[in-house]
Amino acid sequence: MKKCLALLLALALTAGLAVPALAREDLDPPLWQQWGYESLEEYLQAWNETEEEYYAEVANELEYQRYAAGYEDWKAAYLASYPDARAQALAEDVPPAWQMWGYESREDFVAEICDEGQSYEDWLFEEYLYTMFWDAYYTAQAHKAMMAQRQAMGGPAEGLGVLWNGSYVQFPDAAPEAVSGRTMIPVRALMEQAGAEVDYSDGVVTLRLPDGGTLRFTLDETTAVVTDAAGTEKTVEMDTAPYARDGRTYVPLRFFADALGYQVGWDQDYQTALVTDTASLVAEL
Repeated sequence: MKKCLALLLALALTAGLAVPALAREDLDPPLWQQWGYESLEEYLQAWNETEEEYYAEVANELEYQRYAAGYEDWKAAYLASYPDARAQALAEDVPPAWQMWGYESREDFVAEICDEGQSYEDWLFEEYLYTMFWDAYYTAQAHKAMMAQRQAMGGPAEGLGVLWNGSYVQFPDAAPEAVSGRTMIPVRALMEQAGAEVDYSDGVVTLRLPDGGTLRFTLDETTAVVTDAAGTEKTVEMDTAPYARDGRTYVPLRFFADALGYQVGWDQDYQTALVTDTASLVAEL
């Protein structure tokens, strides 16, 4: 199952990625000049790069510098949220940094590495904060790149996505949301993607499934009645009740995908639910 989901996501990524045009913003002085070249053309020739690749490097450097400039503000906010951060940093110094750096003693380390008047504990804490700061930066960069890839595949720019048999479900006027660890989605967009029909009557929602069966439920209740194509009924229990918000009915994705015979996985990096008809996918491949 995991292999099928991974393959599905990989195929969608390969088919959907596009590289956006980059703004021609440069450093001051330009990056090529900082590297000792006489012109941009000389730099491109020396490194066998295109202008797009060069300006991608510049964009990364500019973002890096802008983020670094906010370190003190980040530090203040972090310490306000985590007042025990210093104790945590000192507790994690196992084995001690001075030993890991190859020094014979803590005193030798302080004499050569620490600033004048700076204690080992102060240095250690500052290194801890700086590491946390850049970890947050690179995590945000990775998330940003993944969201750009997801959007290129047809997914939303932010929030949760639903990849249904290789295509992102479009939610034009209401977005999926996470509630108590469950992915809740507007039912009409989901059912239309699956080829089902939705009927509303006196607070009861009936889904007419492609195979001739039905699934009936009431808002804010956790029971649903499933009728197969032969007319056999059974009552099933949902772990999350459907609800209405802003004129849209939200249902738990996993339960309703299961009712349609699909399998559901979750990709944490892309914040995407992967809904797959495994038999159809294998047959297509």
